[in-house]
Amino acid sequence: MIAAPSATDPTEYAADWMELDALCSPEQQSSVASFAKLIRRSGSTDAIEGKRADAGSELSQRVAEDMFAEIENRKRACGQDKYPFEVEKGHVKLKGDPTLSPYVMLLLMSVSKPTAGHDGTAALFEHLCTQATLGYLGGEANGAVAIRFGSPRRAPLAKLSQALDDLCLQLAEGGGCPRPAKAKHLGDEDLDIVAWRHFPDSKAGKLILFGQCAGGSTDWQSKLADMDAHAFIKKWFRSMLVVEPVRLFFVPRRIPADDWNDSGIDGGILFDRCRIVACLDGVSDKLIKQGQKLAKIELKRLAKK
Repeated sequence: MIAAPSATDPTEYAADWMELDALCSPEQQSSVASFAKLIRRSGSTDAIEGKRADAGSELSQRVAEDMFAEIENRKRACGQDKYPFEVEKGHVKLKGDPTLSPYVMLLLMSVSKPTAGHDGTAALFEHLCTQATLGYLGGEANGAVAIRFGSPRRAPLAKLSQALDDLCLQLAEGGGCPRPAKAKHLGDEDLDIVAWRHFPDSKAGKLILFGQCAGGSTDWQSKLADMDAHAFIKKWFRSMLVVEPVRLFFVPRRIPADDWNDSGIDGGILFDRCRIVACLDGVSDKLIKQGQKLAKIELKRLAKK
């Protein structure tokens, strides 16, 4: 398990702990009462409002109730059929196979270090976010397209110059890579996902989205302003796009309420764990298999702690 929460931790961290407790417990459930007891025993309520004692257990109970309100918010934010826990009477209980749940995949990603490579968890996260972006735009039936641009990419689009030429061709804008010699590397220049909706006339000037993913467990805030869409286009496209892309920022976690607006200002439209899950309209068999592998490894690791 991740470290037991204290009374002063963000409610989002506490809710993650409760979900993981349910995943790892033999009964596959966790309760508000047991969480409040844990907080009370830790003595961490002393730091709240200058209190020296949890008189009548009121403080620990309040912390537990705030945490459970976050759990209930998650269920609503995901859509009730997509949240993998039953939520009732102060309990959360796992439903179904956790290794098949995109929500559980993202929960486990948020407490583990991303792994590299085509089959690593960093790429898995980007693929999930690409599918969520497509769903956000209404899917292929709505004329939407979403591609994962991030590295590593497979041949014949492994080099940045190749990926840029292909992207501009699909966009029917941008003119391709202006400096192939400068774009021989295999990186992505902080651009992980590109999505758009064409009009039937195929003319330039349409909704285009540039997305960045931050799957790390601790450094997501440092990446919020990394993607500068205007600078990217000016540097890597032969011609500017008619309409500047809208930025998206993806994390496999829940962002604290106090940080939400500032994070959106810096990063663009935020896709936290629940928004990603809400926008997913099915997940490919390949991603499900990768997610199952991740879940089995991480659940085993957490169970040992």
